[in-house]
Amino acid sequence: LALLLAIVMMISVFAACEPDPTVEPTDTETEVNTEPQKETAAETDSETETKTETKTETETVIETETETETETETETETETETETEKATEAKTNASTEVNEPDNSSGTTGGGSSGGSAVAVASDMCAFALGSDTGGSIRQPASFNGVVGIKPTYARVSRYGLVAYASSFDQIGPITKSVEDSALVLSIIAGHDEKDETSLSSSVPNYFKNLEGKIAGLKVGVLKETNDLIAKTGYAHIYDGIRTWLESQGASVQEFSVPSFDLCLPTYYTLTTAEATSNLGRFDGVKYTSRAEGVTNLDELYLNSRSEGFGNEVKRRIMLGNFVLSSGYYDAYYMKAMQVRQGLKNEFKTIFQNCDVVILPTTFGEAFEIGSKTNNPVEMYVEDMFTTLANIIGNPAISIPCGKGKTGLPLGLQIIADNEQEQTLFNFSKYFIDNFKEGK
Repeated sequence: LALLLAIVMMISVFAACEPDPTVEPTDTETEVNTEPQKETAAETDSETETKTETKTETETVIETETETETETETETETETETETEKATEAKTNASTEVNEPDNSSGTTGGGSSGGSAVAVASDMCAFALGSDTGGSIRQPASFNGVVGIKPTYARVSRYGLVAYASSFDQIGPITKSVEDSALVLSIIAGHDEKDETSLSSSVPNYFKNLEGKIAGLKVGVLKETNDLIAKTGYAHIYDGIRTWLESQGASVQEFSVPSFDLCLPTYYTLTTAEATSNLGRFDGVKYTSRAEGVTNLDELYLNSRSEGFGNEVKRRIMLGNFVLSSGYYDAYYMKAMQVRQGLKNEFKTIFQNCDVVILPTTFGEAFEIGSKTNNPVEMYVEDMFTTLANIIGNPAISIPCGKGKTGLPLGLQIIADNEQEQTLFNFSKYFIDNFKEGK
């Protein structure tokens, strides 16, 4: 475990690689663009006669207009310069708004689907899709005060998604309301012939069946998260939520998951192993940019991957290869797989005795950009609450539950049994409609 935690210190946010977008013009385009236009002799003679007849008139007009143009030239140039300055200033302001959003605290939007969450929170769109491997929908949703759901694994087709860790990745919507989330998921969920792993079970109409309800639900909390919640500084908020749930007719029961502390090292061991395999295709032959000046196939592979991948991606590839190597496969990868199966079994038992499990989405509100770059462990601990749902494959949703000390949003995470997204939506709708922090 100590070595695994040390390995975790090497890891940060995954950087996706995209193919080279450069497209060479086709031969047809070149011929069209470079083909000269020809004139007939008749057209040339006609144009000559016309020019001769109008020459005198044109010269007279030019002489008459020259004085007027000269008088207005200075004024026109001044107005043009003024308009140019205004346009330049407007362009600069627009650029600033895009690259530096109105964010006085300079906080992160979350990762890796932070762009989707920020777009929804700032009313740039009604909803956006995100991909969640270890919390990349729910963490940004929490930081931006919106609703983000990671459906049951394989509930939504992964066809078209650039794979990071195939047995963890899942696509889901980020929205401003539970109603929108239920509507979008009703549309995008379902079996896809192009994704053999996608579930073949029928998809309920989550939106039509949406009914805010908490009374009578059995709500579970995890004993192993108590100390972690205390460290967030917001234990009073989550304790208040438990009390409020009981006042609304729900029963709250505590469960123990001894292997919960192993979620983070298990997650990073397995995801980097899968990423190593998935990133093998980015070799400059079919995917990503191709290195120039190579003389053989080995140089093509080596140079293309060395130039195309960033340092963090290289570290993850090295870590994945390490845990899959013959000398360490059993010691790390297989043990991580055993922990994963153990967690699945534990939660299968838990969901036989409760409807949902609640815990924080993150350790707090959004933090300042770059504030945790020099402390990788502190950065990765942010994933402590969210990786669980990806490891066991269960659906999980993050909804706003209050404000932090800085006035930025906090998120509550709810996990349900497999294919019980309707329960998540019903719980979340009632909570958002009725819960008031501190009351």
